[in-house]
Amino acid sequence: MPSDDFTRFRALVDEDDALRDELWKVRDPESFAALVVRLGAEYGLIITAEDVRAACADGMTAWLTVPNFW
Repeated sequence: MPSDDFTRFRALVDEDDALRDELWKVRDPESFAALVVRLGAEYGLIITAEDVRAACADGMTAWLTVPNFW
């Protein structure tokens, strides 16, 4: 289950086209996780790479609405 901060970040991504576009540019899963952790921190959120990996395992399109991310 994702952390509360990860859930907050996901809501930010849903509302911010520029943030979503920045995430969509990354094609490598580890780089993606690192970017989410860094961007989350910029919003004062504590997100771990494990939060991101768990979300990816659950299906990235569940929270990034554009199909075929990787």
